[in-house]
Amino acid sequence: AASLAFLFFLPSCQHPAEARLVPQEQPLTQDLSPVLNLIPTVNNRRNLNLDYDVYAGGFRALTASLAMDTDKSDYDIELEAQTQGFIGKLFPWKARYETNGQTDGKRYRPALHQAESTWKKTITTVEMKYDKKGVFKSKTETENSKPKIQNVSSESSSKIAKSAVDILTGTMQILQGINLTDGCSGKSQ
Repeated sequence: AASLAFLFFLPSCQHPAEARLVPQEQPLTQDLSPVLNLIPTVNNRRNLNLDYDVYAGGFRALTASLAMDTDKSDYDIELEAQTQGFIGKLFPWKARYETNGQTDGKRYRPALHQAESTWKKTITTVEMKYDKKGVFKSKTETENSKPKIQNVSSESSSKIAKSAVDILTGTMQILQGINLTDGCSGKSQ
């Protein structure tokens, strides 16, 4: 089992393998090679399936599964997570996030992002659609099958539409930046 934290925080790019969470003031040490090697550099398709167990105070707090499927022109990413054990009883949460889109090997452009999150007995779903250039077009959100946000479009939310991406595409962009620059710094358009 490895730490899920590297997908969201990446405070350093050290590479010794160490499968545990570390305090934030210490650098996160995680071998990113399996993930960085997923970034397509040739025409072949690359698949990666990772399962994570996250511990807090010695207790298993969260399980997560990440599946990435990429090739030279498109990508699919799916992340499922759920609280576990005693922490899961106190904070019953589970979620599933899925994104697919196009890539040219340098830039990732989402086409569709879907998310479903369950907190206690409340189920929230979000669907975000993008055009062929990866520009945000619309967002629909429901809570327990009732509309919460009814079809926010790019016209009604031009600030979000300009360069918005979902969390999974954002993660791929970060990983691509690390792969291309061999470092953790970067910028977005």
